[in-house]
Order: sequence, then C-alpha cells, then structure tokens
Amino acid sequence: MTLVPFNAELNRLVLVVKGGTAANYAVTWGGETTIIPPPACGCVNLAEDFTLNPFSAAFAKVEPPSLKSKIRDPQIKELFHGPAGKADADGKPW
Repeated sequence: MTLVPFNAELNRLVLVVKGGTAANYAVTWGGETTIIPPPACGCVNLAEDFTLNPFSAAFAKVEPPSLKSKIRDPQIKELFHGPAGKADADGKPW
C-alpha cells in the first residue's frame, strides 16, 4: 500500500464529520480506537486510519499471510532485486 495511494485516492469508505466542536475525536471501528483531530475536509478515511478493522478477519480468510509470502517474496527477490528491476531502476527498458 505504500507504493500505490489506493486509500487516499480510491477508497470511498469514509466517516463524515459534521458540526463537531471538540479539539479531538475518539473514533472506534471494530476493536480499534484512534484519536483523530477534526479533519479540514470533514471526513475520515477509515481504511487509512484503521489497519485492523471489521473486514480484516474476512480478508485474512481469503488471502492468508502465508499465501502473500509465497507470491510476494519471489516477486521482490527475483523481479525487483533481479536483473529486470536493476535495468528499470537505471531508466533502461526491461
């Protein structure tokens, strides 16, 4: 998620805050609570502020961490750190 600004640009799961006057707000979603200052835009991007949320358990069942490692690790080791990745980092085509 650090390479792609998905939550900031595409995630539409937001909490809209209207008419509040407090300096900060305690927002609880699932089992996690975060203190959030009143946002200038009037909304809180829940997926960005709550890495553990009510959807986490369902997503873990669909894609367990061991599967992520089996897919991600070879890609990083072979593609990003291999010859193709080095060529692309130098600005040369693959």
